[in-house]
Amino acid sequence: MLIRHRLPPCRAALVAVLAVAVAGPAAAQGPKGLTEFTLPQKAVAKAYGQNPGLTCPDYGVAGTVIDSLARDAREAGRTSPPTDGRLCALANVLLGWKSDEVPPSDALLFLMRGVGFLSPPQQVLLATVETEDPRDIARGLASSLLDASAKGTAPRYGLATKRLARNSTRVVMLLLDAPYDLAPLPRQLPPGGTATLSGTLLGGYEKPELVVSDALGKLSEPPQAPGKAFSAQLRCGDRPGRIQVELRATLDGQLRKLAGIPVACGGAPLPTTLSLEEQPWPADPAAQAKLIFDGINAERTAAGLAPLAWEPALAGVAQDLTVDLAREQLGGAGSGVKVTDRLAKVEMGSPLVLQNPGMSTSARRAAEGSLENPIHRANLMNPDVNAGGVGVVIQPGPDGKPLAFINELFIQVLPALDPVKVRADVQAGLMQRRAEAKVTPVTPDPVLEQVAQAYAEALAAGGGELGEAKAEALTSGVARKYKEINLVAGAKPDPMAFAADASLLGKSGKGLGVGAARGKHPVIGKNAVFVVVITATKR
Repeated sequence: MLIRHRLPPCRAALVAVLAVAVAGPAAAQGPKGLTEFTLPQKAVAKAYGQNPGLTCPDYGVAGTVIDSLARDAREAGRTSPPTDGRLCALANVLLGWKSDEVPPSDALLFLMRGVGFLSPPQQVLLATVETEDPRDIARGLASSLLDASAKGTAPRYGLATKRLARNSTRVVMLLLDAPYDLAPLPRQLPPGGTATLSGTLLGGYEKPELVVSDALGKLSEPPQAPGKAFSAQLRCGDRPGRIQVELRATLDGQLRKLAGIPVACGGAPLPTTLSLEEQPWPADPAAQAKLIFDGINAERTAAGLAPLAWEPALAGVAQDLTVDLAREQLGGAGSGVKVTDRLAKVEMGSPLVLQNPGMSTSARRAAEGSLENPIHRANLMNPDVNAGGVGVVIQPGPDGKPLAFINELFIQVLPALDPVKVRADVQAGLMQRRAEAKVTPVTPDPVLEQVAQAYAEALAAGGGELGEAKAEALTSGVARKYKEINLVAGAKPDPMAFAADASLLGKSGKGLGVGAARGKHPVIGKNAVFVVVITATKR
């Protein structure tokens, strides 16, 4: 009689729990006294995707749920969702969670990846019910499960139960509705190893897209054939690291992210132990920014890339960008100032500027999101950037809980080249290119060289700006004594690009003058080399 009395509220609780989605990305805290949660080795999958070797039991409570679910589905004119061995394996693991509070979505995603899935479950039930009768337990579970899966594309579930004591049973049930099927894909590859990522979209999803960032951060978007199938070849280099893939598809005209797919390359495998204690971080946003930056450098050095230099002026720009980001995301208006203009103002112009904005419940989690985003990962792993800065802003969200906004900013600071060497290299390169093009050969002209060098030094002193009067004063002597005059001036990230300038490969001009001087450029930054090339023929 006691059991029958307790079942209605228990069934109502099951319905309530299964009717809501998994908790959002809060701190991955577990039951009191539990500091970490490790997947048993036997539950850890070697590959993502289908695993026929794992099955769910069809006896006891599980078998009774299957029968009840099939009966309820027939009566409702629907199809009952199938079981999935991977979900049952994780449900068995979660019997040891020792709490009825559902783990947050990032913790569940971590555990799901461990057993071979790439998406967190949409619905989770953790409960201790006051009965050990399979029929009583199944009655509430089957009804709730059928309702929860009604609108799914390809729902599947896993169930595990454990008798705790007389009239007390621990129940764990997971419901997943991933809109794609994935062929088995290894979670780890050896150095130089390759694997094919392939699968098929389900339901109304179409036009699959794959964005791949390899272990060194190189970004690619393998073209996909029309239809629902997707495929990409993944390759590990000879250094340890991680390939990060994002699967996207279109539903109702909107492009949506379906899954993030990490694959380890050599080195350590993907972790299978989840920390349930937030490591202490400083409350100061500036200190948090430095920790994020240190994490980026750790990721780069682990892959054999050079660490980035912290630039305080760049960090200031990143902080200003983050203030704007927070205002915009919380319903306000940003300043509208472009990042290039901000960099020019603090004399940090660069030929290469990469930016990773992000937001989450903490700065740490926003930074972790950058590492899992292929495009952001490609930015922070880019071998051509050599300096960076991070901004962090913590603001109350609409619900009053703190939200963290970040901006990771990376630039390329040009090396300090020797202008004398640049001058000689451009001169030799241009003479060689003209010879290859079989046009009129040029020879160095002392007068043209003197004018070109003075012009280059004036450009460097003016940060690339040279008034018309100054330019005319510098070149007036050339105009009087030479004809067929061609002058090219400016600064480029690679000064040798002037040796290949098409306008300098024409048939006119027999004399050559090259000038080079180092200075600051508003766009490409400090250490820019201003180059001036003059070809002309004496009258």
